[in-house]
Formats: sequence, structure tokens, C-alpha cells
Amino acid sequence: MMREFLWNRDHDSKSDHLVSWAKVCLSKKKGGLGIGKLLIRNKALILKWLCRFPQEKDALWHKMIKSKYGLASNSWDSKIASRTTYRSPWKFILKQYDIFYKMVAFKVGNGDNIRFREDAWRGEDAFINRFPTLYRLSSLHNGKISDFRVRHGAESLSASGWNFHFIRGISERKLDDMVELLKCVTNVNLSVPLEDRREWLPAKNGGFSFKSCFHKLQEMEGLADFAPYHLVWKTPSPTKI
Repeated sequence: MMREFLWNRDHDSKSDHLVSWAKVCLSKKKGGLGIGKLLIRNKALILKWLCRFPQEKDALWHKMIKSKYGLASNSWDSKIASRTTYRSPWKFILKQYDIFYKMVAFKVGNGDNIRFREDAWRGEDAFINRFPTLYRLSSLHNGKISDFRVRHGAESLSASGWNFHFIRGISERKLDDMVELLKCVTNVNLSVPLEDRREWLPAKNGGFSFKSCFHKLQEMEGLADFAPYHLVWKTPSPTKI
């Protein structure tokens, strides 16, 4: 019904479409009517569940998911299920984690949740991708930041060094990567009283909102804004007649 409203069509005759439905679904900044694709809206709602999961640890639904699938190595998220069936909607939701991780930023506290090599907490890419050869030399995979920190006292971790858990010495060919890795973790101080956290990048306040997620997903479609359309919507003419 929404689609036929913008088409030159009634139930008794056939005629051409007045406008492309794909264009109508675009945001107003891109020349559309801001209706939005249902597929993108659905994806935004799915990402909302992934964002709520680590925040509602006392909720019954969280306990059920945790009991059935377990927690990921970061102690925040659900484990990724190996197979997906129509009987398991949660497994379908888990497929969106790749998109979800692109929309969050890691804020280091005590280092007990953020994974040192697998999470992108220093820059846009994780150490496992930036230094793959060093990753293979380490005996500790999926370790937290605090697992790599050499502790000096129970209360402070700021004046300590790093233990990368290498199974053997670093060869000359890998020294450049080692120097670069040390530069990345220079001046990283862990604060024992504060927990690690994740911030939602599309929103200014760092908290999840459906609106910010929906707009970000639209941007990821790869369509550039067209300035004249933005000016049209800013005119004093009424939007309704």
C-alpha cells in the first residue's frame, strides 16, 4: 500500500511508476522522503539486541542466552553459534556482530574485558590484523589487556611493563613489528577502579539509539548526500498541504 501510494496506479488499471521506490526510501538529505528500507530498520533493531545483551545481565532473557550459548572471550557478548536454523532467531542475530563491532569504540579501564590482540582498542584495526606474525608467536590468545600487563602492586598498573607471552625470542625480521607494537601501547595506563566499556560511535553521547544506528546503516549503503535536496527541505514551504 505504501508503494502504490506513490505510483500512478489504482486497482482497475495499470500504469507507469511515478518514482523509484528505492529513491523514496532514501533519507531527505539524499533526495528521498525518509521512509527508509525495512531491511535497514530490521537490522538496526537487531543491533539494539546486541547492544542490550551485556547491559542487562540480570534479565531473564540474558541468562537464558548465556546458559545456552555461553559468553565470548571478552565476557561481554554471546558466543557465535556455528550453525543457523529457522528455529533459532538468536543465531541469526549473532550474524550482525561484524557490523556491530564497526560501530563501537573501546574505552580502557582496568583492562579486564577488552582483548589485547583481538579488539581494536588502539586504532581502527586490531593487533591480530596489524601484527599477525607476532600474534602467532604468542602463547596467550584471547587474553585481556590486564593479562599482558606486568603488575607492580595490587592497586596500580600504571608504572608497569608488558609481557606479550611469546613462546620464543623475536627474530631480527620481526623487530620492526615489535617496535611498532611497543609504540602503540606506550602511555597506556590501566585504572583498577574503572571497568572497561564500549561507546556507541554513531551517537554523540556514546549511548545506543535506534535513530543513530539507522542513519549510520544508511550511510554504509555508500550513497553520498546531494546538497540541493537538503536545501529544498530547509525552505519555509509547508511539508503538508
